[in-house]
Amino acid sequence: MTNFKQAFAHWCFRDLTDAQAKQIYDIDITGVEMPPAEDYTKWLDRGFTIATIAGHQTLRDGLNKTENHTALPTNCALIWT
Repeated sequence: MTNFKQAFAHWCFRDLTDAQAKQIYDIDITGVEMPPAEDYTKWLDRGFTIATIAGHQTLRDGLNKTENHTALPTNCALIWT
């Protein structure tokens, strides 16, 4: 049996109460995708994993441009420290 990990997109449930977040976590949805950096601690304190982070602001100004690659270590360090 495969053990899949589930996550939800932050923008679908922006204003969850702690009780609602616990209900989501209790049904084994333990990841949150692309929350704002200022909310990382809130989600981590609730036990969630940050599944994906936003590395840029728009698709047209994304990682396809090499000048944006230098921001990756900074963005990743926000959740790995």
